[in-house]
Amino acid sequence: MVSVADVLNTDVALHAVACPLPEAQVRWVATNEIPDPRPFLEGGELLLFTGLETMDWSPARWYRYAEHLREARVAALGIATGLTHADVPEGLRSACAALGVNLLAVPMETSFVSISQAVASLLEDSDRAAARDAVALQRRLAQAARRRNAADSIADELAGYVRGTVWVLSPDGRTISENLTRSDRTHRDQESGRRAATARFRRLGKLVVAGSLDRRATHRVA
Repeated sequence: MVSVADVLNTDVALHAVACPLPEAQVRWVATNEIPDPRPFLEGGELLLFTGLETMDWSPARWYRYAEHLREARVAALGIATGLTHADVPEGLRSACAALGVNLLAVPMETSFVSISQAVASLLEDSDRAAARDAVALQRRLAQAARRRNAADSIADELAGYVRGTVWVLSPDGRTISENLTRSDRTHRDQESGRRAATARFRRLGKLVVAGSLDRRATHRVA
């Protein structure tokens, strides 16, 4: 995936005004000028706007607008400077800082098209890297499955890939191999450790993977 920090690290001139969530994932770039863009967004957008018709907005109006952006789960807002507003409005700056919305300044010399092209290039690079990683992982798992200690080898490979805890289960659900993170090893009861790890990685937005060596069994992803 591509983060707001990745976009800021491109050659495109963008300035972080408030960036409390630099790791926020950017799915695409959108342009919208209406006061409530929520119906037209799906979440994860880098939203660009010039601020037309906002010269007389009060701090309270900017706050409501920033609330809409947070509810829409935008990755960041990029406001053009040097056009409608010479600089980022203080009301918008304060609202985004208070609500935890990433806010970027887009100078006059930076076109919205160049931002879209930069994000598209980053997304394409990310997709290619993900495909390469998937092929490499598949190759490593195939090699692990041929080793004498296949279950342990598969668990080790998967744990390194997801950076989490992995259990290899038998068809009846028994654990035949595991690769626990250090914190999960502190649990005396294996089942409580499994539940704790699952809850923790769900909170982090990551996956805890449990699979089976039996082709007839269903692979489960918690």
